[in-house]
Order: sequence, then C-alpha cells, then structure tokens
Amino acid sequence: DITDESSCRNFAEYIKKEHGGLDILINNAGFAFNSDASEHCDHQADVTMGINYYGTKLVTSILLPLIRSGGRIVNVCSQAGFMKNRYSDSWIQHFTNDVYTESDIDNFVETYKKLAKEEASGNGHKRKEGGFIESAYLVSKAAEIAYSVYLARILKDRKIIVNGCCPGLVATDLSSHKGPLTIDQGADTPIYLATDPNVFNGRFYLERKIQEWP
Repeated sequence: DITDESSCRNFAEYIKKEHGGLDILINNAGFAFNSDASEHCDHQADVTMGINYYGTKLVTSILLPLIRSGGRIVNVCSQAGFMKNRYSDSWIQHFTNDVYTESDIDNFVETYKKLAKEEASGNGHKRKEGGFIESAYLVSKAAEIAYSVYLARILKDRKIIVNGCCPGLVATDLSSHKGPLTIDQGADTPIYLATDPNVFNGRFYLERKIQEWP
C-alpha cells in the first residue's frame, strides 16, 4: 500500500533482505474516481493526490536507498498530465524551467486541494479561477510528471535514470475496462524505459516516443 508508510518500509526491508537492493522501480499504482462520482470535489482531491502523487513519492523515497547506481525509475503517469491549454500560464511557467523544487510541486498540489475545499463549501469555481483544470486525476498526473522530471535531475550523480510515461488507454479497473489496449500492450513503454540502454533521462514518453511537457 503506497499510502501506508509501514507497508512501504516492510516491503523495502523484504527487498533488502532477499535481494540486497533493486535495479528497476516501476511505479504503476494509481487511482481515479469515475466521471459520475458523487463524492465532493475536496474528498476526490484528497484521495487522488494521496495515492497518485504523495503515495508515489512515499514509496519512491523509501525504496530509493536500495536502488543501485545505473538503475531505473519509471513512473506510470498519463497524457492526462499535459498542462498546455488546461492550466493558467503562470502554473505552466512554474514547470518550464530546470530549477523547480519538490516544494514547488507540493505547492501546486496543495493549492489545488485548498481551492477544491473552498469550492466544496459553495464558493464558486475556485479551481478554475486558480488556474487549474477541475479533474483531480489530471492534476495528480501533472504533478507526477513534474516529480519524475525533478527526480531525474537530482539523481544524476547516482546515474539513476528516471522517466514518466503514459501506457495508453488500457483495459483495467481504472478505465472501467473501456481502454482498447491490452495489459501487455500497456506494459510496452514502461518496460522499454526500464530496460533499453538508449533512453533519455527526465522525459515523458508515450508509445516509446518523447513528448514535450508541460
């Protein structure tokens, strides 16, 4: 359970005991409310960010000391995380440079959560007014891509390659099994990023091709 610190630490201890470390970490856990979900937007924001962004960060931070030099981290994000034409120019500018920090990503997420809470209390369209798309899933995936790019930057000295990717629309529980791709087809790009010797670092991939982000 990537939202449970003790669960993540138990897993890390198991990996260390049984294998001494690891070479590849693929973060594939994710969650989305259905489009017709009745839960208030602030609840959707808390749950979605807690799994897709904070959960990914938590398990990564705990497993990171075990990843060997030359290892790979692949974060399975989504093209739903593209920011162009969805967010205000000011938010997009936050992530167009190579100096933004983890705190900047946290601020992006927490600002969205705060605005969702205000909106759930009946205060208009706070998320749109704040420069956000309304969907908590889309915001969480933008944050996850930003985290992938940031992580690649700070892990260069350890020669760990980090990338984010979109597996495409796969027939899983998350897509209510409406995706046209099979599990094997969806796994193609993540496995490519985990194993191919010629991939770039700190990029976002779709169908094995680099996509401009944000």
